Amino acid sequence: LVDDEIHGMGVNIAARLEGLAGAGEIYLCERAANDIRHALPLVLEPIGARQLHNISTPVRTFRIAVEVIAGIARQHMLPAGGDLAGC
Repeated sequence: LVDDEIHGMGVNIAARLEGLAGAGEIYLCERAANDIRHALPLVLEPIGARQLHNISTPVRTFRIAVEVIAGIARQHMLPAGGDLAGC
């Protein structure tokens, strides 16, 4: 595969997983999950391999609940009355 095909495949997989995710969920392929696993304090729930349209092999898929992401965002919010001038 040439580099453009690799990026195109990743975008294709992400779009397919987005379509599978329910309200309040984010689905990631295994590669994306591995890329963020050590960077963010997330619990990635394995939900199995999914057969995706126009993807030849099943894709191991992980779920992140939006409530988990919202909790992380709350931990990093400014205190009431804070401003962004120092950022």
